[in-house]
Amino acid sequence: MKLVEFRGDPSGLREHGHKIDIVCSAYKRPGQLKVLIQCFLNQEDANWNLHVIHDGPCESFSQLGRTYRNDNLQCKFSASQERSNDYGHSQRAKGLEQTTADYVLITNDDNYYPPSFLSYINSAIHSVNPDVILYDMVHGHHFPGGRYQLSNCLFQVYFARESIDIGAAIVRGSLAREAGFHGRDFSADATYFEDIKRIAGPDILIVKIPRILLYHN
Repeated sequence: MKLVEFRGDPSGLREHGHKIDIVCSAYKRPGQLKVLIQCFLNQEDANWNLHVIHDGPCESFSQLGRTYRNDNLQCKFSASQERSNDYGHSQRAKGLEQTTADYVLITNDDNYYPPSFLSYINSAIHSVNPDVILYDMVHGHHFPGGRYQLSNCLFQVYFARESIDIGAAIVRGSLAREAGFHGRDFSADATYFEDIKRIAGPDILIVKIPRILLYHN
């Protein structure tokens, strides 16, 4: 495994040769979801598409989807016919199968990103062409992932179990799709990243951006 720290500033480029698909699992949190959607609509770079998948039918979600779908073709909304009740993992698996972009981000409806988020990501991709991009976050939970720390503190992200959140890494699309999202237990997020590491092999190239680019509610 090769780990590179990337401290470059956003490129300022608005035309990119790559696309980023964002898969978001949602469940009955329309307020938080609206903020997440707005985070991507506010991005300085526009080389993204967002697919939000709700766990089971929900009228408020359908209404929200109709509103944003009419305003922006980069946003897609769907819902499963029945609730899976497996931490959103079934929605992640389905969404990942539908991606086609060069890079993939899987995230949750309560995650927030700053407007410069994709500018930093795009600069790292352009400069290093990595397999995985990591970035630090602030975690809103006490003892997140079993780590001994209070809420709303810096959570330094590493490519290891109990040190990474599903929304804290962007993965090369071909790798993500080959790995798939097979786990359905509480720690399936970590299993997904471990599968990516296994498939990529010892030459996996990971870039770490030492900046807080995610807030996890």
